[in-house]
Amino acid sequence: MNLDKMKKGLVKVQGKVSETASALGEKSKEQMEKKLPIMLQKLDDLQPILKECGFVIDDMEILVSIPPSISIAVIQQEEKLDRIKELLDLNELTKFQSAVLKSISSVYSLNKTFGEHNYVIGEVEISMSIPPRVIAHISRT
Repeated sequence: MNLDKMKKGLVKVQGKVSETASALGEKSKEQMEKKLPIMLQKLDDLQPILKECGFVIDDMEILVSIPPSISIAVIQQEEKLDRIKELLDLNELTKFQSAVLKSISSVYSLNKTFGEHNYVIGEVEISMSIPPRVIAHISRT
């Protein structure tokens, strides 16, 4: 008797979980459709600034969630880290652009320490979510 009752309860729970997942998926899709163009425009505006500092966007990752987020992977092509400070001092950047440059500068400030232990920073991932997330990939030199 109790087993039948438990089975019926589980079926109800499964139905509610399925409905909730479907609603969340729909909400996530709505937010992506609304926010994706804004995020992509911010990235388009960021690319020339990154290039000026010696970096390029190597890869992009989209996380479909609530809220949605985009992560970019940047790699250093030329050593122009001093240009980051110059651009930040001008105060002509958006908050987003400043946050990205500060993140890159902060990570690359550790390169001397990594170098002392025969490591070097390669790719840097920056997640444009709340809160932002920065991941530095290091490798042996």
